[in-house]
Amino acid sequence: MVVTLGYWDVRGLAHAIRLLLEHTETPYEERQYSLGPAPNFDPSDWTNEKEKLGLDFPNLPYLIDGSTKLTQSNAILRYIARKHNMCGETEEEKLRVDMLENQVMDLRLSFIRLCNNPDFVSAMGGGQGDRTPPGSPARLGTRGHHKTHRGLFLPLQRCAGDAPLPAWSWPRGWDPWVLGGLGRGGPCTSSAPPRAQEKLKPAYLEQLPGKLRELSRFLGSRAWFAGEKLTFVDFVAYDVLDQQRMFVPDCPELQGNLGQFLQRFEALEKIGAYMRSGRFMKTPIFWRTAQWCNKKE
Repeated sequence: MVVTLGYWDVRGLAHAIRLLLEHTETPYEERQYSLGPAPNFDPSDWTNEKEKLGLDFPNLPYLIDGSTKLTQSNAILRYIARKHNMCGETEEEKLRVDMLENQVMDLRLSFIRLCNNPDFVSAMGGGQGDRTPPGSPARLGTRGHHKTHRGLFLPLQRCAGDAPLPAWSWPRGWDPWVLGGLGRGGPCTSSAPPRAQEKLKPAYLEQLPGKLRELSRFLGSRAWFAGEKLTFVDFVAYDVLDQQRMFVPDCPELQGNLGQFLQRFEALEKIGAYMRSGRFMKTPIFWRTAQWCNKKE
């Protein structure tokens, strides 16, 4: 049976899922949703459908496998992995899988906090707009925002050069993983003002080596993070580490055993074939409203 993976037409949170589906040779099709054109970036391609799919918690990504309908990226990964005994076999392996799943999520979140940091605005005295995730203290009020016809609050700040800020917002079902990013280098470039980037990037780069060294020690001499057998967390770790490699191409902490891990993963037969195919999506990682890696390269 062919499963259906639904997500935006970007890499985002679906990358590890796509890789796992390819590796396990699971027949699948994609329903890729697109934002409308600027300046409104209308999300109705997704919002018109999201309540009609029978999902318990309508969100992206989702996976539909017959009568099984899942959301939440890690739940989807575990569902696929259980079918192929890729959640760890021994108690030690299962513990390592559980720990790494959450540790890598922490690294992903810290990267997203960088991408959505309010200092991105204040560094320029009001630059690229509010990128603070919904529900955070900075977004609980409505000061500095106006209400649209959809009842959504949009930032009043204006983009660099006094161009109007695109009318993006976060209705339910939009996920912040595909919003924004800073930095230069690698295959993705940034349109963020240099002063704004340099206010945020050094602090992130100061803590990144320590986080990567912890992952390096955890991997040790093992082939994969749980042990000698590939598990689904290797797919998540690959995705997050690859993004760090794109963000900081010359990072020395990604040259040792973590670099070897990335190479080993890319050398897997099905993964390598997928990466060489026209189906593979290296970029864009984020939406067109982002400041880094928002275009297909």
